[in-house]
Amino acid sequence: MKKLNCLCVALALVAGAVAGCNKQVQGTAVPEINGVKVDFPKFQHTFDGAGPDIQQNVSETIQGIRYGMYDKSLEALDKLVNDTNVNEEQKKVVNEMIESVKQLMAKAPPAPPSQ
Repeated sequence: MKKLNCLCVALALVAGAVAGCNKQVQGTAVPEINGVKVDFPKFQHTFDGAGPDIQQNVSETIQGIRYGMYDKSLEALDKLVNDTNVNEEQKKVVNEMIESVKQLMAKAPPAPPSQ
């Protein structure tokens, strides 16, 4: 009887462990700014291993978005989309980011009046 109880407990533990292992791993969450999803991780990952000039433009884009300097981001994105070293897949991601920045600009609060 004692062996049967131990066996039942062992089976219950194994069943619980197996049930707990079925959790699906979620990917990196896409940040949302002012209601606009801006996929920084995808954007950065697309340019992994790129040259320093391209990395500089990627950094300027992200910094501009984070600090609300959307014009600066669009300038950096324009440089990326026109760079001959950027391939078609990367240009697609750049264009997606341009659309996100345009949406952010449309939703940005108006600038305070100058004094």
